[in-house]
Order: sequence, then structure tokens, then C-alpha cells
Amino acid sequence: MKHCVSKLAKCPYYHQHESLRIFCEGVEDGTSLQLAFDTGAHQQCYRKRLCHTMHWSACPVAEMLNKKWDW
Repeated sequence: MKHCVSKLAKCPYYHQHESLRIFCEGVEDGTSLQLAFDTGAHQQCYRKRLCHTMHWSACPVAEMLNKKWDW
């Protein structure tokens, strides 16, 4: 499956996506998190609602990763 990097992504933790998954920065150096979706439509809806908007900080993954950087 080909990975796609979205130039529309506003989230600083977003890395890339493919049909049923979104990849984000991981909790440790050299890692990434993977969100797996049941359908491509659900994945696309999630990206458009959170990853591609200034509302990215409402994402549970972004909230967790924000804490990573709050020493």
C-alpha cells in the first residue's frame, strides 16, 4: 500500500496516511503511532475533521503527544 503525505495536514504530529491508516509521531524517538480505521471513509472523515484543520489539538493522539513535549 502506498503511503501519502498530505500537504493539507495542519497537525504537527501527522506523518502520512494510507487507505485505512494514519501515521503520527510516536511517543519515543524513532517511533510512530498508527491509527487503524474500519473503512477508508472513516479514515478520510477523521483526517478532514482533525488532521487538516486548526482543530487538530482536539485529537486524543495530539493531546497525548502535547504532554510528551511539556517537560
